[in-house]
Amino acid sequence: AFLHNFIGSAALSLALKSGLIDKLNEGGQSIANLAAASKLDLKGVALLADLLDSAGVVSQHRGVLELTPAFTAVLGRRAALQSKLAFLDLAARDTLDRLPAMLFDTGAYIASGEVFKLFRYDRAKTISPEDIAFTRRWVDYTTALSEHEGPLLAPLMDLRETRRLLDVGGNSGAFARALCAANPALTVTVLDLPAVVEIGSRYVAAFSEAPRVSFAIADIRRDPLPAGHDAICFKSVLHDWPDDDVGAFLVRAHDALPPGGRLFIAERGEFTTGGVPLPYSATANLAFSRFYRPAGHYAVLLSKLGFADVSMKSVQIEMPFHVTVGTRP
Repeated sequence: AFLHNFIGSAALSLALKSGLIDKLNEGGQSIANLAAASKLDLKGVALLADLLDSAGVVSQHRGVLELTPAFTAVLGRRAALQSKLAFLDLAARDTLDRLPAMLFDTGAYIASGEVFKLFRYDRAKTISPEDIAFTRRWVDYTTALSEHEGPLLAPLMDLRETRRLLDVGGNSGAFARALCAANPALTVTVLDLPAVVEIGSRYVAAFSEAPRVSFAIADIRRDPLPAGHDAICFKSVLHDWPDDDVGAFLVRAHDALPPGGRLFIAERGEFTTGGVPLPYSATANLAFSRFYRPAGHYAVLLSKLGFADVSMKSVQIEMPFHVTVGTRP
C-alpha cells in the first residue's frame, strides 16, 4: 500500500534515508522538532510530512506527527521495504528513459538498463568484500520478494512425500525457508553463485529452518546439477534466460532427477494491465515484462522433455504466478 504511487514512495524513501522515520518511531513529534533534529528546512519538512500523511505513513493531530499503525507494522521489515524502494527507483528510471527500448529493442534495453546494471551475475562469482557488497544489493531485493511470495507459493507445491529438494538459483534461501516451514520433513539445498551463497548462509542462519537449508556453489550455465534429490525447483530463475539456455537447464534438471523425481517451475506469467490503472509498484514488474512467458509455456517444455503428469497451479501475487510440475518417468 505504501508503494502505490510515485510521489508517496519518493517521500517515504527520503524520510527513511534522512532519519525522520527513525525519529518518529521514537514517538510523536512536532514538525518543528523534526526539522531541528534533522537539521532540515522547516518548510520542506512540513511539505514532506504532508506527503507522508497522504501516503498513509503518518497521521497529524494537533500539530503532532505519528507513524500510523499500518506503517509501524511494515517498519518491522524495513530492509525489505528499502530494497523494494531502491529497485523501484531503478525501474522507474528505465521506464522514463528507456521505454522504447524496453518495449521494442530488448538487446538495447539489456545493454543500457539500470536494472541490468544491478543484476551483474559476474560480480557474484567471487567472495571479495566489494563483490559481496555489490551482490547484496540485488540479493536483498530478491529476498524481499521471496519472503512475501514463498508462503503463497508453497501451498501450490505438493512436497508431502519429498525429502530432499534442490532449489536452483535459490538466492538467499528465503524461498527454501518458506518450503521448509510448510513441509516439516523437507530439507533443501540452495544452489547459487559464490557471493550469493555467502550472503544466503548468513541470512538463513538467523531462522529456525536453518538446520534444514544447506548451500552449494555452482554456475548453472556450465555446471551439471548435483544428484541425490527427489525434487528440483526453479523459482523466478528461468525468465532471466533465453529459450536455448532454459532448454539446457531443464535437460540438466531432468538428468539429475531419479525416476519418479519431480521438477517444479515457479514463474510469473505474462505482464498485463487487466484494463485498470497500475500502481507505481507495478513498475518493478514492467521492467521485466518482455521476459515473462505465457502461462502454459513451461508445461509444453516439460512435456517435450518427456516429463509425465505435467500440471500447473496459479495464484495472484500482484500479477499471475504459475507453478508448473512434471515427473520424470
